[in-house]
Amino acid sequence: MIISKAIAVILAAATITTGNTYPETLYITEISGDTVTARTFSGMVYQFDGAEDWQVNDIVSAIMNDNGTPEAITDDYFVDIRYSGWIE
Repeated sequence: MIISKAIAVILAAATITTGNTYPETLYITEISGDTVTARTFSGMVYQFDGAEDWQVNDIVSAIMNDNGTPEAITDDYFVDIRYSGWIE
């Protein structure tokens, strides 16, 4: 019974948070200090901290949040980012 309650909680949390989230793929274009600059393949540029694990041309798989403004992309932010490969 405990397992099914835990699954219900996880599913409820996922339902709440997925309404404003979407997947995105980016590639690293610049690293300066601890700041990483990444660009989507459609041209949007985002920055995040944590340069120690990244290199220029790495591919990033990201979960983005639309910040409650689905019509505007400029205020979107990262929920989670993961390494996904590299381009040459």
